[in-house]
Amino acid sequence: MTDSDNSRTLPSITRRNLLSTAAASITASNVPLGGSTSPPLQEGDHSDPVLPLWEKWFVTHKHCGELCRLQQRLETRLFEIVRDLTDEDRDQAWNAADEALGYSRACQAEAEIMDEEQSLVKALWNTPARSLIGIIAKLHSVVECEDPGDTLKITPWPELRSILTDLVRLNERGRTI
Repeated sequence: MTDSDNSRTLPSITRRNLLSTAAASITASNVPLGGSTSPPLQEGDHSDPVLPLWEKWFVTHKHCGELCRLQQRLETRLFEIVRDLTDEDRDQAWNAADEALGYSRACQAEAEIMDEEQSLVKALWNTPARSLIGIIAKLHSVVECEDPGDTLKITPWPELRSILTDLVRLNERGRTI
């Protein structure tokens, strides 16, 4: 096999980088490189309806995580402000700090984006995949959303992570041949 401008080496996949590597592989596979894409499972229509859903879900999922971290930082700041106050002063100080920091607005935004993320991921999971990369996208979203943590060894999570790793490697090999 000869080197080409379109070939790239897949980084070593570990439990720690599996989800980010899978996301990068899905994103890269959705953009044609020199006309090479993952082979469709069905003849004819080469578009996979899963991929636009995955892209929208993934952006929303990342935004949800950002809003969650913002809400947590604001909540920590609020508790720091009111922790030494008496009960009678605490409510008023909490409300004033909440208004100034935007904690309630951040909670509302987080709840809304979580609802949107749930709707998108349900649509994604219920849409039939038409390609290997569509299958990878669906499995990636399941592991990303439902996996209790990469350090847990409870079935089926290690097995699902292993399957996702295998699929990403197969997809990368198909893109560089």
